[in-house]
Amino acid sequence: MIDRKTIAAMIGIEPGTLRKNYEVRPDFPRPVLRLSRKTVRWEEADIQRWLKTQRARA
Repeated sequence: MIDRKTIAAMIGIEPGTLRKNYEVRPDFPRPVLRLSRKTVRWEEADIQRWLKTQRARA
């Protein structure tokens, strides 16, 4: 599982930007673990698939 900081680094943005602009998108993967507003984790494979589709659209 990966956190916001890791995902943001993969995309090349700040973690706050990820939270405000990407997590709200319907096509962005849903977290698999949410312990609090700040402690959220995603499956890396889900994020990799999402990134692949985003690159294909570009």
